[in-house]
Amino acid sequence: MLRTILFSLAMLFAMPVLAHADVSAEDEKAIDTKVGSFFASVQKGDTKGAYDDFMSPTMGEQQQAVRNLIAITDQVVSFFGGPFTYEKVQETELGSRLVFRKYLLQSDKAPYVATMIMYRTSTGWVCQGLYLRDLTQDDFQP
Repeated sequence: MLRTILFSLAMLFAMPVLAHADVSAEDEKAIDTKVGSFFASVQKGDTKGAYDDFMSPTMGEQQQAVRNLIAITDQVVSFFGGPFTYEKVQETELGSRLVFRKYLLQSDKAPYVATMIMYRTSTGWVCQGLYLRDLTQDDFQP
């Protein structure tokens, strides 16, 4: 009996942690639009403009970090060439306001991986973090 009561109490307190709010279809479309605009601006050569419109205000305040991201993105585009296509290969939601996405960027030279952490603010979706890297064997692990 005591076990049942303790288990019931544990489940009651764990429910807020276990609850999962999905990102709506409207939010998915908003993220897709934001990411599409970002990649389109990068392909046009307007990398700074792409980041200005894409990153969260918190990241925008970190000028050196943004300059580094712009330089790395320009290097990736020049090395791997263009035009490139992209496709979403992984998505993980953490609640209804935080989404982790992994994209595979593809050009005639080689594939590349872009990982983004998208966050919904009161004014819409912004990128809270962006990571660019080579494709590795870990990308093929289940």
